[in-house]
Amino acid sequence: MTARQSLVDRVAERIAATPSRPRNFFDKLPPEAQAELLEVRRRFQAGELQASASSLADLLIEEAATSGWEVCGPQGMRVWLSRRD
Repeated sequence: MTARQSLVDRVAERIAATPSRPRNFFDKLPPEAQAELLEVRRRFQAGELQASASSLADLLIEEAATSGWEVCGPQGMRVWLSRRD
């Protein structure tokens, strides 16, 4: 008779078998979109883009939609713009 696996072992196996999902809007974007958004964020944080985080977030959301990219809402974009990763 085989010993029954513990709950933690069964849960760990199921987690390992589940495909990972993108963590946020950025992870779902194609690499070229990610590169462009990162460049905008870099320039914004360097002070090269003279706009408030709110207005830049709104502009990015509009431009992303024009490009067919699905992104987050204004508050999420403002948070993303402030990240230093």
